[in-house]
Amino acid sequence: MYLEMTTWARVGLIKAKESVQSAVKKFFLDEQGDTNMISIIIILVIVVALAVVFRKNIATLVNNMWQQVFKDAKDSTKTNININAPADTNGTTFE
Repeated sequence: MYLEMTTWARVGLIKAKESVQSAVKKFFLDEQGDTNMISIIIILVIVVALAVVFRKNIATLVNNMWQQVFKDAKDSTKTNININAPADTNGTTFE
């Protein structure tokens, strides 16, 4: 009985291996969409090359933007209300 189970397991593994090999072979031999893949790779290479060439400028730009964001956030949390200000002395009532 044990021998039959191991035989069936081996047959199953062999079939799975053949199936995976067939799928991988089909994937690499299929040329559909090949031009799209090449164009995407070319665009990525161009973007990476531009990023490398202008990396200092990009870093400066990003740093300046973050500094402005944090400065604006700090300025927006400031209040100009003076709690200890004297009351209105001319007798005007506010309604």
